Amino acid sequence: MLNKLWFALCVLLLSVSISADVPVEVHVKNLSSGSDSDRISACYFLGKEKKESKYLSEIQEVLKTTDNSRVAVACANALGYIQEKGSSTTALKNKIMSESNSDVVYACLASIVNIAIKNGYEADAKSAVQYSDINHRSDEFVADLIDRIKKKFKE
Repeated sequence: MLNKLWFALCVLLLSVSISADVPVEVHVKNLSSGSDSDRISACYFLGKEKKESKYLSEIQEVLKTTDNSRVAVACANALGYIQEKGSSTTALKNKIMSESNSDVVYACLASIVNIAIKNGYEADAKSAVQYSDINHRSDEFVADLIDRIKKKFKE
């Protein structure tokens, strides 16, 4: 058991250090043509590590076009880390309206909250929450987040 834990820790540390050594341009390229794991790493790097707002359109395009829920969650998280209002909020709202996976919906809503905390509660954010309230409330975690958002922004 301890050997497995040690191995998992080593793999995690190795993958983080490898990701940090990869140039930004490679991460951007991986968004459009990399494997799913490359896309997830690129979103993490560009969103959380670099907060690279100049690559928003690339992240938004992957969010729009991917069928992989893990990639979609990574894209949503990246947009939430970067916290740019406008097109990011619209992309998250559109994903919520076209998505049935509750993990993706939850990640999109959480990112909308991150953006709204920094920039204000814009119309697309309100629309996304209203849509989720009607169409995604059956998931208990999404429902709880919707209630918290409504309370936070006094909707």
